[in-house]
Amino acid sequence: MQAIMRVIYPFIQWKLYLNQPRQGHINKIESEFDLNETATIMYTSGTTGRPKGVEQTYGNHFHSAVSSALNLGLREDDRWLIALPLFHISGLSALFKSVIYGMTVVLHQKFDVDEVKDSIERHRVTMISVVQTMLSRLLSRLAECPSSLRCLLLGGGPAPYAMLQESKEKGFPVFQSYGMTETCSQIVTPLRPNLV
Repeated sequence: MQAIMRVIYPFIQWKLYLNQPRQGHINKIESEFDLNETATIMYTSGTTGRPKGVEQTYGNHFHSAVSSALNLGLREDDRWLIALPLFHISGLSALFKSVIYGMTVVLHQKFDVDEVKDSIERHRVTMISVVQTMLSRLLSRLAECPSSLRCLLLGGGPAPYAMLQESKEKGFPVFQSYGMTETCSQIVTPLRPNLV
């Protein structure tokens, strides 16, 4: 059986065949990656001094994805919209999680509220990772939460009470999260959305 991941990137679509036979043999992901090997080196934000390079293993990314799925759930129709930079752990970890889950990714080069709003509706996006400014812009453009959206993972710092209250009133399922580069992103996320 082959695993397929679909990437939607500014209206161009690719399918990545993860377990497709190639030149007479089958590539098995579990035999190609040692979970203890370094997969990425990401730099911290430097809140305690100079930014430091953090080695993250395949296992770190895998276990972060498993923890997130156990916490937020995982559905067959899930589609994760990523408009965060991939050089930051928030964007990269969402991409890694999507690859591990085999889910469709809607990838944006940057956050443009109108393009993101259109993508959520056009591609029936179910999950999106945002920071406070992105959520604020979405709330200003949308009177209510799109029906497909089941999770807005909010990170990057605490959100004002008024913003969380507006999210709740408009039906946006906002999950505040805390994470670090050293932990492959989210480490604390409430089990229920809209906790203020």
